Amino acid sequence: MNLAKRSRRVTAAELLFRGRELARSTEERLGAAPRPRLPRSAGAGASTLMPEVLVESLRDRETLCGMWKHLFPGAAERAVAVADGVLRNVIPLFSDTVDFGAAVDWHRDYRSGVRAPLSFGRDIDTLDPAVVGDCKNIWELNRCGYFVSLGQAFWATNERRYFEKWKELVGSWIDDNPPDRGMNWSSSLELAMRAVNWLWSSWFFRAELEEDAAFLRRFGETILLHGNRIERHLSRYFSPNTHLTGEALGLLYVGKAYPAAPRSAALAALGESILRAELGRQILADGGYFERATWYHKYTIDFYLHAMALAGPDAAGWAGEGVKRMIAHLALLSESDGTIPLIGDADGGQLLFLDGLKGNVRGACCTAAALLGDGELKDLAGGEFQEETLWLLGPSGLERFERAERTERRSFHSINRETGWYCLRTGMRSGDPFVIFDCGPHGWDACGHAHADLLGVLWCARGTMALVDPGCPVYGGDPALRDRTRSSACHNTITIGGESQSVPGALFRWRRIARPLPARSFVDGGWGFVEGQHDGYDEIGCRHWRGVLFCGGALVVVADVVRCARPVRSILYNMQFAEGSLESSGEGLFRFAPAEGGGPLEMRIFMARADAGSGDRGARTATEPRGSSAPAAGEGIVSRDYNRLAAAPRVAWELGSSSEDLLILTVLSDDPDSLAGFVHDGNGGLRGSAGGARYAIDVESSPPGDRPPGLLVKPRVAVSAEIGGATRVFSLNAGGSDGWRSESAGGGKRP
Repeated sequence: MNLAKRSRRVTAAELLFRGRELARSTEERLGAAPRPRLPRSAGAGASTLMPEVLVESLRDRETLCGMWKHLFPGAAERAVAVADGVLRNVIPLFSDTVDFGAAVDWHRDYRSGVRAPLSFGRDIDTLDPAVVGDCKNIWELNRCGYFVSLGQAFWATNERRYFEKWKELVGSWIDDNPPDRGMNWSSSLELAMRAVNWLWSSWFFRAELEEDAAFLRRFGETILLHGNRIERHLSRYFSPNTHLTGEALGLLYVGKAYPAAPRSAALAALGESILRAELGRQILADGGYFERATWYHKYTIDFYLHAMALAGPDAAGWAGEGVKRMIAHLALLSESDGTIPLIGDADGGQLLFLDGLKGNVRGACCTAAALLGDGELKDLAGGEFQEETLWLLGPSGLERFERAERTERRSFHSINRETGWYCLRTGMRSGDPFVIFDCGPHGWDACGHAHADLLGVLWCARGTMALVDPGCPVYGGDPALRDRTRSSACHNTITIGGESQSVPGALFRWRRIARPLPARSFVDGGWGFVEGQHDGYDEIGCRHWRGVLFCGGALVVVADVVRCARPVRSILYNMQFAEGSLESSGEGLFRFAPAEGGGPLEMRIFMARADAGSGDRGARTATEPRGSSAPAAGEGIVSRDYNRLAAAPRVAWELGSSSEDLLILTVLSDDPDSLAGFVHDGNGGLRGSAGGARYAIDVESSPPGDRPPGLLVKPRVAVSAEIGGATRVFSLNAGGSDGWRSESAGGGKRP
C-alpha cells in the first residue's frame, strides 16, 4: 500500500499518539527521559528489593523440584545440559548451538558477524542486513530464554556456579546496553520478552540474591526501565498484533513484580486492559488468530495463559472462553503429540522455555484445562499432565488437572470458516490421519506473516506429517530467500503464468494479494469434503478451484480445475513433502518414505479434460498442455525452525501453455501399493481400491454453455465407496442444488 493510501486511513488518535511518541523518542535520544527508581526508604533492604513472587508455583522450591524430578524423568538432566553449555557461553538459539567464546557479545549477529551499532536504539534500521545482519538472531540472544535453564539446573543440583553465571550475564547485559542505546532498546516487544525471562529466572535464586542489595537494586531498576519504555512505546499502531499483546504481558509482569514502585499498579492495570481488549480483536469467532499464522497463534495462547496465572481466578471470567477457543482451534490442527503445523511465518522463539518442547500445544491444553477445570482441553492434552503446567501452576496445578473430568470430543473435524482453515480428521490418537485445507483470507492488515498458500493442503498419515508447508527460515537476513519460501511455487497449490498467486512486496508486505471465495464444506462421520477458489489469477483470465475429499482417512482425493478464459503460458503443480525420500514407481505414481519412519505413503496424479462427461468432447482422451513435462520427483526445501533450511522431496509438474480448462486429480493413500491399481478413464473418472474399500470418483467442470458468468468454477463431483458391503455416495451438483448426500446400503439419505 502506498503512502497516500495509508495516509487516508490515519485517524486523529493515531496522529496524536505518534506525535507523543516522537516527543518521547527525542527526550530519550537526549538522555532526558525519566528513569524509574525503587524506593530508598530506611527499611529498603535486600529482601524488599527482590521482585515479589509472580506465580504461585515458585513459592515452594522443595515440593516443586521433587515433583518435577518424579513426574518428568530426564527433565532435570535436560536443563543441566543446557545450563552447562551456558556456563561456557555455548548458548542454544533457534536450531543452532552457538559458542560465543570468552564473552557474550550482546550486539553481534552470530551468523553474519555483523555488529549492530550502539547508537540511539529507535534510530537503528533493524531490518537492514548491512546494519544489523539478521535482527532476529541478536534479539533471540537478548531475550535470555536460556536463563530459566540456569535456574532449573540450580534447583536440580544446588550448585552455586549456575547462580554466579546468571548474575554475570545479567551484569554484563546491563553494562553493555546503556539505557536507550543499541538495538536491544529498539523494540518494546523485545523488552517485554526479556523482562519476563529475567523476572522468572531471578526467582530460582531468591535466597542468594537477598545477600546482595546493590545488585538487586540495579537489577530491579533495569526491569522498571523496561516497563517504562514499553509503556512509552506501545505498538498500538506499528504492529498491534503479538507485539502489542506481548508488551501488555510485559507490563503486567513488571507491575506485579514491584508493587511498591511508582506507577506499578498503573502498569499492571494497563497491561491487563490491553489484553482484555485485544482478546476480542485478535481472536476470531472460530478461535483462530487474525494473522492466520500458527506460530503467532501459539505466542498469543502463551501470553494469555501467563496473564491468567498472574491475574488469578478473576481472569477466567474475561479470558477463559477466548483462551479455550484459541487452544482447541490450534490443537485440532496439530499432530497427535501436539506438534503444531507451520502455516505462515514462524520466528522460532517462544515466551519461556520451561519444558524442552517447542512448537507444541499440549502444555497449553493442560494448563488451560487446570485453570478452567475443562475436561475437553484435558482430552486434547492427551489426558496427561505436562511439565509446562507444573512450572506455571505448581503442585496445585496437578490437583486441578486431575479434578477435571476428561471429556472426549465426538467430532474431530475442525471447520474454521472465519480463519479459513479446514481440518478433516478421524481422531486425535497416534496414527489418526488428517488433512488441512487453506481457503481463508491472506492475513490481517499488511499480512506481514502470511504466505501465498491459498488452496494449499497439508496431509498427515500413519503419524507422519507427509505434505507440509515449506516454512520460512529467515526474515531480514536474506530477503530473496524469504520471498521464495513464501511464494505459491513453494507451497502445495498451483501457480499460473509464472507468478505467485499473491506477490511479495517489502519484507512484511505484499504487492498483490489474492482473495478467496467463501469455501463450502460437508462432514459426515469420519468423512468430509471442502472446496474453494480464489481470484489471484483473474487479471490473466484464469481461476483455480480445488476440492478435497477425505474418505475416512483411508484415501484423500484432491481435485483441481484450472479455468483458462485466455491462453496462459505456464502452470506449475507443486506438492512439498517433509524430509525423507520420494521415488517414482509408475506413471504419476510416487512413494514417500519419511526420514523419521512411519511410512511408506503413496500419491498418484492423473489428468483429464476439465469438461469431461459433457457431450462428445468429454469422450476424448485427455491430453496435457503443449510443452508439458511429466510429473516428477524433485528437490524442494523445508524449514522446521528459524535459520534451519533442509532439502526435502517434492512433486513438481510443469504444465506448458494452455487455452483450455484443465482437470487434475490427485489421490493420497497410507495403504501401500493401493494406488497402482487405480484406473483413470480419461473423462474425469477414477476407479480403484484402498483400505479395503472400492471407490468410483467422478469430477467434471461445467461445459461452456452451462458455465456461470465470469471465471467462477462450479464442478460436479460424485463419489461412490463400497465399504464392508455398504455403499456411501457423496455428490455435489453445481448445476442444481449445491448439497451433499450420503446413502447407506439401505438407501437412507443424510442431507
